[in-house]
Amino acid sequence: MGRHPSRRHARPGDPPVGARLRRRRRDLDLTQAELAGTEYTKSFISQLESGSAEPSLDTLRFLTRRLHLALSTVAGDATDQRLAAVAGLLAWVRERAGTDELARAAVAIARELAREAQSAHHELDAVLALAELEIAAGRLDAATTAVQDAAHLAGPLGRRARMRADLAAGWLALRRGDQADARAAFRRALGHVRKANRHGDLAARALLGLGAAALDAGDTQQARRRLESAVSAARRARDPGVASRGLVRLAWLAARERRTEDSTARLAEAAALVDGEADPQARAEVARVRAFLDEAGGADAAGDAELARWPLDALVLV
Repeated sequence: MGRHPSRRHARPGDPPVGARLRRRRRDLDLTQAELAGTEYTKSFISQLESGSAEPSLDTLRFLTRRLHLALSTVAGDATDQRLAAVAGLLAWVRERAGTDELARAAVAIARELAREAQSAHHELDAVLALAELEIAAGRLDAATTAVQDAAHLAGPLGRRARMRADLAAGWLALRRGDQADARAAFRRALGHVRKANRHGDLAARALLGLGAAALDAGDTQQARRRLESAVSAARRARDPGVASRGLVRLAWLAARERRTEDSTARLAEAAALVDGEADPQARAEVARVRAFLDEAGGADAAGDAELARWPLDALVLV
C-alpha cells in the first residue's frame, strides 16, 4: 500500500481528510456503503470520516475517483493544489503535442501557478515547456527569451536543472542553424555529469544533440558515433523516446549511404521502441522520417538533393 498522507501537510484550520471526504460524499448524496463499493466496507469509510483511521495513498486515489475529485483537493493544501495543477497542465501540453495558442496559454497558466506556489522547479518545468513550444513553432525570438529565463531559474537549482537549460539552449541554436553554439551547449550539458550513471537520461539527450549538430553540419562520421552513443545511453536510462530519435537519424544516415537493409532495420527498431509508449512526439518523428524516406525513394535515392541534408522539419525536441 502507499504511504499515509500526513495531516501536517494541511494548513492550520483546514478540515482533516476524513471531513473532506464526508462533505463531498454528502454533496453527491452517497451513502458510506455506496462510497465503499466492493473494495472497502461501510465500517472502514466511517472510521476514515471520523478520523479514527488514516487512508493510504492507494485508498485516497480510489475514493477521490469515486467522489470525482482531484487527489490534491483532499490530501493537500492550496500549494499542493497549485503544484498538481501545474503538473497536470504541462502533462496535457506534452500529450497534446500542439504548438497553438491554447497550448501556450496552458503553459502560461502553469507558470503563474508555480510562481504563486513559490516553486522554482515547477516554474522551470513551465519555462522549458514554453521554450519547446516556441522552437517547434519557429518563433525563435520568443524561444530565446524562454531559454534565457530557464538559464536564470536553473542556476541555483542544481546540476540536473542546469543540464535541462543547456539542452534547451542547444536545440534552439540548432534550429537557428548555429552548429557551433549548439555543440557548445550540448557539451556544457554533458559537463554537468561527473559519473556516467548520473542523469543518464539527460546525458543521452546531450549526445543526441551532438549527433544532430554533426548531422546538420555534414560530418557523417562524427554524427554516427554520437548517435550510436545516444542510443546506447538512452537504452541504459530506459528512455525509448530518445533511443528512437537516435535510431531514426541513423536510419536516415544509412539511407544516404545506400545501406538499405540497415536503414530499414533502424527505422523498424525505432518504431518498435515507441509503439504504445506515452511519447507522441517520438512516434510522430518516426512516422515523418519514414514518410520522408519513402517520398525520397529510400536508400536507393542516396545522393539526391532530398537526402543531402537532415530534414529539419522532422526534428522533434526532446
